[in-house]
Amino acid sequence: MSHKLDRQGREPPLHMMGVHRSTVLLILALAAVATLAALVLESTAPSPLSFDLVMYRVILVSLLGLALLLVVNPRSYAFVSASVLLGFTAYFLAKLSYLLFFLSTTDDVAAGLSGTFFWTPAVFMFTFLTTNLRLGRMVNMVFIALMVLLSGIYAATSEFERDGQTLNALVQLNLANLTCLVLAGIVYHFAGRHATTLERARVYQQLAHTDALTGLPNRRWFEQELARRMDAASSDDPPVPFCVLYIDLDGFKQVNDTYGHEMGDQVLRLVGQRLTSMLRGGEVVARLGGDEFAAVMDLPRTDMIATIQKRVTRAVSEPMTWAGQELSVTASVGTSNYPEHGTTVELLLHHADTAMYQRKGKPRPDNESN
Repeated sequence: MSHKLDRQGREPPLHMMGVHRSTVLLILALAAVATLAALVLESTAPSPLSFDLVMYRVILVSLLGLALLLVVNPRSYAFVSASVLLGFTAYFLAKLSYLLFFLSTTDDVAAGLSGTFFWTPAVFMFTFLTTNLRLGRMVNMVFIALMVLLSGIYAATSEFERDGQTLNALVQLNLANLTCLVLAGIVYHFAGRHATTLERARVYQQLAHTDALTGLPNRRWFEQELARRMDAASSDDPPVPFCVLYIDLDGFKQVNDTYGHEMGDQVLRLVGQRLTSMLRGGEVVARLGGDEFAAVMDLPRTDMIATIQKRVTRAVSEPMTWAGQELSVTASVGTSNYPEHGTTVELLLHHADTAMYQRKGKPRPDNESN
């Protein structure tokens, strides 16, 4: 589970942390109610077990304390979930040891086994709510091993005729726990495969929308983002304006011809970093291809366009040094404004592209062909 099933035991995503936090709080509340009921019933029993009277009080205080900690500090989730898992495990092992080796009558042992150990599946289920699934499953394995060991010691030192009922209960208990472990393993296996599939899909999705050279979003992502922003802006009346920038590097061909493509690639990476570093909240930049970049920026006032263009050209034109060579490129920046220059992705990009070529003092290539 990546809190969800995560094979590597990594921290869960924040949205999943919130889901599991609510689940754990509910479990803690239910466990506290069950413990309080058990304490009241045990206190009024004709022959109460001193072990239970002590442990139920400790468990109740611990559950309430952990719940309070999780409410006050959600980041304590890892500690709380691990504490509950380890606490349940330690309690069941301690209770089994007490029943098998400290009670004098087999009737009391059988009664204790038939009541308390209905709750052992919680140890296996709670594993899936811990932040480290591998650690949780290791606790499950230790739990099973110690349960079998305690049962084996009791079987080796008991008389079958006298303790047959208890031995049968122990066999059933260990088989039930083993079944829970196997079922938990099956869930873990398939959930882990599902988590791996989702992670691969996320990576493939990211690669499909990322420029491999610069790490910036690519044209496909930029056009989708532009459409999304137009949808969001058009929901207001009047529509919220924003500015699309089409950025073309001047002098890049000379860099490639003079220093080679390796230097050219480095220039593109550096320009991408510079454009990214100048962005403010809500602004995005992408590489469209070749030496062309694009950006979307907020436009509180139309008279800010010249300032935005200067901001971009200044960031790009700073000298660069790589492998002992100093060089520089400049940028021609064309802009289009939403909704003034268009209400579709194609129109906004076409207008910004045309404006960029006008700043270069050249017609667009498609105009030349006409």
